[in-house]
Amino acid sequence: MSKSVTNQTEPIERQVPLKEAAAIFGVSIWTVRFWVQHGKIKSTKVEGSRRIPESAIRRKIADGTAKQSAQSDQVEVLKAAA
Repeated sequence: MSKSVTNQTEPIERQVPLKEAAAIFGVSIWTVRFWVQHGKIKSTKVEGSRRIPESAIRRKIADGTAKQSAQSDQVEVLKAAA
């Protein structure tokens, strides 16, 4: 008896560029970069540029930390840019 192997592939999750993620969150790209650097949001590197999985964006919006983080991190982003 032979086993039938089905090739089930999971849908590929969309990876959002940082600029687009910033627009979704209503923050600057520098804030999103700060979040990535400090582990506040998951990111991956795709073709040499950072991308954020859609699921990470949905999670940050759902838990309500996007605006709270943005407000408190703005000072840190400005300090880092100086």
